[in-house]
Parts: sequence; structure tokens; C-alpha cells
Amino acid sequence: MLKIFIYSILFFLPFSVFAQKDTTFALTHGWTFSLNKEQKSCNATVPGSIYNDLLGNELISDPFTGNHEQALQWISDSVWYYKYTLVVEERLLLNQHIELEFEGLDTYSEVSINDSLIFVANNAFRTWKTEIKKLLRPGINEIKIKFEPVSKKAKSEVDKLKYPLPGGDRSFVRKPQFQFGWDFAPRFLGCGIWKPVKITAWNGLKVQDVYMIQNNLSEKAASFTADIEIKSDVTNDVSIVIIDKDTGKQMMSSVRKLVKGTNHCKIDFVVENPRLWWCNGMGKPEMYDFEIKVSDRYLHSEVYPVSVGIRKTEWVQEPDSLGKSFYLKLNGVPVFVKGSNVVPLHVFPAKADSSAYKRLIKTVVDCNMNMLRVWGGGIYEKDIFYELCDRNGILVWQDFMFAGTVYPGDSVFVNNVKAELKDNITRLRNHPCIALWCGNNEVSEGWHNWEWQKQYKYSLTDSLKIWNDYQDLFEKIIPQMVNRYDSARFYWPSSPSVGWGRKESLLSGDSHYWGVWWGNEPFEAYKSKIGRFMSEYGFQGLPSYKSVQTMAGTLKPEMSDEEVKNHQKHPAGFEIIYKYLQNDYSPPADFSDFIYKSQLLQAGGITTAIEAHRKARPYCMGTMYWQLNDCWPGISWSGIDFYGRRKAVQYFVKKEFKNIIITIDEVQDTLLICVVSDEAKTIQKKIKMKLMTFDGKLLWDKEIPVEVKPWSVSDVYKVSVKEIIKKSDKSSILFAAGFSDEPKSYIKTHYFVKNKELKLKPVEISANIEESKEGSVLLLKSEYLVKNISVNFKGENMEFEDNYYDMLPGETYPLHCNKKLIKSDLPEVKFNYLVNP
Repeated sequence: MLKIFIYSILFFLPFSVFAQKDTTFALTHGWTFSLNKEQKSCNATVPGSIYNDLLGNELISDPFTGNHEQALQWISDSVWYYKYTLVVEERLLLNQHIELEFEGLDTYSEVSINDSLIFVANNAFRTWKTEIKKLLRPGINEIKIKFEPVSKKAKSEVDKLKYPLPGGDRSFVRKPQFQFGWDFAPRFLGCGIWKPVKITAWNGLKVQDVYMIQNNLSEKAASFTADIEIKSDVTNDVSIVIIDKDTGKQMMSSVRKLVKGTNHCKIDFVVENPRLWWCNGMGKPEMYDFEIKVSDRYLHSEVYPVSVGIRKTEWVQEPDSLGKSFYLKLNGVPVFVKGSNVVPLHVFPAKADSSAYKRLIKTVVDCNMNMLRVWGGGIYEKDIFYELCDRNGILVWQDFMFAGTVYPGDSVFVNNVKAELKDNITRLRNHPCIALWCGNNEVSEGWHNWEWQKQYKYSLTDSLKIWNDYQDLFEKIIPQMVNRYDSARFYWPSSPSVGWGRKESLLSGDSHYWGVWWGNEPFEAYKSKIGRFMSEYGFQGLPSYKSVQTMAGTLKPEMSDEEVKNHQKHPAGFEIIYKYLQNDYSPPADFSDFIYKSQLLQAGGITTAIEAHRKARPYCMGTMYWQLNDCWPGISWSGIDFYGRRKAVQYFVKKEFKNIIITIDEVQDTLLICVVSDEAKTIQKKIKMKLMTFDGKLLWDKEIPVEVKPWSVSDVYKVSVKEIIKKSDKSSILFAAGFSDEPKSYIKTHYFVKNKELKLKPVEISANIEESKEGSVLLLKSEYLVKNISVNFKGENMEFEDNYYDMLPGETYPLHCNKKLIKSDLPEVKFNYLVNP
């Protein structure tokens, strides 16, 4: 039971707790913070960050708007103090154990209770837990935290090495690497209590962890070992019962003897006729929810919930005539991975709440993805992220949090990392969504490809030391930790296995292909630069005009505005976009048009890559574009901007990731129609094809039946371009192909000249509204081609299920909206589409 007292002088709500058996309560409300010990304290939000607390108390400007980022760097260089007053009743002290646990402290901090130091923290990725009973007293108790500036602490570590490391101070700091500034993220180091804090009082015994080890799997049975870690005060017999929560069935009951201290009780049990966990698009992600009940004769008891998915994962690497394969088998079936790279949902991760994660994973499922890569420059994601991936069948490629630099190899750093690894492997290992552990992001590539040795003038001795430290960490220590705590999971040392500038990168392992963008190669390069598993590639597209207005803090932003440029973190980002845009599109009429065309450019590039990768099956068995989301209102490679608005690419990806797609390629004088299938069964389809002018004149048409075989890539039709075009003007005609049972907006279109050469003109679009069960249907029609129509309602294009598609002339397109629209709303519905002067 909790009682809340008002303590007005200190501006917080402290907790008073009664003694009771095995109770846990969160220390959420009541924290305060200050810049120094004498300064008046202000209310703090926990979990949170110093930036959010300052903003919440109206002490700083919005860090995300305009140029405020630069003016707020002093925050990272300051010492900050957090305080919590805990009012304890004597009954709490009757418990044998009282533990204080911080799930995440960012980063260098000293924690004390009643002015007694209890621990010093130095890693934002670790959990910090300690006994505090001896330090507590009846009445008022104070928990204080002193946060030291990251830059100050890091500098002291930098000065210990006789040579620099490429990442500078961030190489030494175990906190989210992207917060030091990245080409999609601002520099906001800061500090704070970024994960929940709790006190747990317990007596006799405590279940610390349960590791559900899947042993054997067949159609008839799945055998498990539950490795139950129990802390006990005495030598004692306990009863352990495993129950299936959904059915109430008792899976196993056993009596075990505990000794004083930490015990590992291993209980075997069997699930009969198991329902398997499948990824999105391949089946249902079946989950089993169990309860582990542990009790002794002294009436000490605890119920520990744990969920599992029954499945078998296997990463296959087999030599072939071209190199070595690299793909995932799920329950014995090869998976073509379709997904993206996810970065933290917020530059201050505590601000990303459960609703944000639910929206993200809902979009992922809606876009037909089956895997996300948790990028190594961010965070080990929150529990809810993995829980949602479990329940929705989204596989996770899990990087450890190392990215784009080499790291020190001294014992203090390595031991800190070992503790970090243990905390996070044990926290996540029961999740069926985790497909593999990956050591780092682009560290091996950086060492071999980015000329660090030359840039930092390393001696041969220094180079050998740095590389030996790399091998010790990523090829010895981390795989040993994975083997110790999650031995059934596959470990991959570095992503990519070989850098994109080398031929070997396309022959084995996973590939980050950045010839497009970084290498200034054309989008057509995606068709030939195909690796075995494409885990990173991408192209920037600006967020919507409304998003740019918000981030810039002005109604009429321009690309030249400093407030806009501050949100483009790639030094040549705008120039690269414009260079590619000139190749395919007519010059933008204004900044709004530049935004629109940049999104089409991005979408076209990513579509080219995805289709090439899928058509290369089984040589290539995965495509994951960079990047899915944003951590702040920036101009980046994301498909969904920080405000949750989808860019054009996200609508394109939804179609390109469907289990069965049509592709159209023009090779010399021939149009090749191909069908790619990720379905496990043969399916009968009909494809309708036609050649027509932009004003609706039909020049040629044909319908063909196709038999789509399982996991296949099939050329289903080819026709001579000259034969069907004859004397028609190539700049005024299009070829369209689609399955007869799919929506019209899913029809694939092909043009015979570049976008800038098409004879596109302003058109009249008729719009009507019909009601539907889930919202409304907007009926759109034009007598002339509408290329890449973007439909917006009050600036919110996410309200529509589809967007940026081609409307063929003379046909009505039903566009579903998830909100009710009425006829009076029609003037608010705005259209944007491609027009050439």
C-alpha cells in the first residue's frame, strides 16, 4: 500500500510505503533537479532527460526548433543534481531485503542515500541495482544523484591513450553514440534518469530471472528447459510450478533444494503439438505465456511471468559457385527478409512512449515488413519494442551498441562492456523475434576502408594494438558472452562483413551498399550491385512541407534558411539530392516542389533497389533500406518523419514488400514482365496489361493467366517495344500491368522516357466522398494521367491508406481514409502531382 505526502517546500510528492511481502513500487513522481546544490530545485520527469526537464519548466527553448540546438550545448557541459525524498514507515524496514534499481542512468553519475554513496555509474546501457535497507531510516530519506558532464569524463579517458581514436570522446563513453551527433541526428549529450526506477522489498527468496531454453522441436512436441535463477536467504526446499496461462494447464511441477545465495534450478517440460511462431507474411506469430510459481514452507512465494515463441532459426552460409550464401531459415523455410533499419524513436529515448512504439510497429506490419535492424549507434530498445515485434511477427537483427569507430581495450572498459552485454542479452534472450546478435555497425569496414590509419597517422605498433583490441572485443569477448548467456542464437561480428567499395562485399555475408549517395553512382547501379543480404542502402528525401514548417519554426521556410539547414546534418545532403534530381526531374518550381520531388526521387531509388534484390533471389535473400524512422525533426533517409508522416517511399515500400509483386523492365527493345513470389504455395493469377496515351487512348492491351509458384522469380511475358509503340510519341504514353484482383493504385506503370521528358500538364481531378466502416472513401477521377498524386487533408497525408501513385485516365480510384470526411471537407482536400513546364 502506498501513501503520498505533500512536501511543498521541495516541490515533490514523496512516497510512504507499508512493509509487505515482496512488493515493488516505482519512483516516478516526486523527483527534482537543479544546476547546483544551492539552486532552487524544479520538478523533474522520470524516466526523462535534463533537456526535457528544462523544457518542461520553461527554462530553455525547444531544442528541436530552428537553431536552438547550438545555443543549448552548455547543458551537456554542466553538472546536474537530481533528488528524491522517500518517506519510509517502519513497517517497510521489517522486510529482509530492500533493493533500489535504476534500469538506466545516463551516464556518469554518483548515487547516494542520506549522503552515503551507494554506487558510481558509468554506462547508460546497464542496470544498476543495490541493497539499501541498512541506509534507510524511518521518516524522510533522500536519494541524490550527481551527473558529471560526459565531455569532461571522456576527456580524462582520451588523455590516457597516446593515440587518438576515430570517434574521439564517444569511443570511450557507453551511451547512445548518435547523441554525439550523426549525419541524421543533432548533438545532445545531456544526462538523466532515462529508464524506470523502482524499489523492491522481499523476504526469503526472490526469482531473479527465467531463461526459457528451447531444446528440440518437432511437429508433435517442443522440449524446454526453464533455467530459473533464485536468490535465497536460507537452505530450503521450494515448490516450482510452470503453468500455461492461456489454458491453465500445469506444464511441470517440481521440488528443489535451494542453498543460501544464488541458485539455478533447471526444470524440463514439454509443449505438445506446438503452435509455431512465424514472421509477418509467413504465418501467425504464435506466443505462449507461462507463469513460474515458486514457493516455500515459510509462505514466501513469487509468480514470475515469461512469454516465448516456439520456432527454429538457422542462418545458412554455404559455399557456392559465386561465393557463400547468407540467409535465414525459419522453421526450416528460407526467409526473404524485407525490412528496414530502425534508429531510436527520440533523441531523448525516454520521451518515446508506448503509443509511439505501437504506431511504429503497426506501420511496419502494414508495410509488409518481416524484419527490423536495431542499429548499433542507438540503444538496446525498450521492452515494449521487442514485445510488439514478438506479437506481430517482426524479426529483429540486433546490433550491440558499437558504431563507426574503434574502441579502447583496457580492462576497465572491457569489464564495463561485459556487464552491459550480460544485462542486455539476459533481458532480451527470451524474445522469439531476436534473429541474431551482431557485434557492431561498420567498425570493421571503417578500419579497412575509411583510411583511419592514414588520417590519424597511426604507427605500425598503434595499428596492431587497435586491431588486436577490436578482435578481442568483437571476435572473442562478445561471442563468448553470447555463447554463455544465449548459446542458441547466431552471432555475426560486424555489419557489413565487407565494405561496399570492395568486390567481395557482394559475394558473401551482408552488404551496406552506398555507391548510390556516397559514391554518386546512378540508381541503375542498384540493379548490378547486389549482395547476398542487403542490410543497408538508402537515399534522402525531405519530410513534408508541414513538417519542415514545424522544425524551422516559420510558415514560409526556404532551403537557404539557417533554421532549415540546421536540420540537414549531412554536409552535402542538399547538393547530393539536387544532383540526382536534375538527372530525372524538371527543376523545382519552389521549395515545396523541391520537397515533393525529393520524396519521389527517394522512392524511385529505393524501389529500384528492392526490385533488383527481390529478383535476385535466391542469390540475394534480404533487403533492408536505411532508414525507417527519425529521432528528431530532421532531413534524412527515413521513410517516416519524426512527426509520424509517411514520405512517398513508405507508400512505395508497402507495395514492393507484398508477398507477390510485378516488375517491369525495359531491356534494349523489349519489355520484360516478371512476377516475384514469397508465398509458400502455388497461386493462380491474371495479369492485365495495356499501353495507353496520357489522355486515355488505348493503344494495346492483353490479359494473361499466370501460375505463381512458391518462392519464385518468373519472367511471365515479354513484348517488343517497337511492336506495340509503333509511331506513338514516347513522352506521351505509358505501359501498365497489374493483377486483376488488386486495387487500381497497385497497378505498376512504366514510362519510356525520363520523368522530366514526360508531357505532363495540369489536370482537373473530381472528388467525391462515400462512407465506409472504418472511415471514408475518397473517389478520385481524372480524364488525363495524374502522375504520383499526393493527397493531403489539412497537411496530414497519413490519413490515407495510399499515396503518391499514378491515376490512369478515365478511371475512378477509391482512396480509403481512416477518418470520417463529409462533403464540406472537400475544399480542404489538396492534391499535388507531377507537372512539367
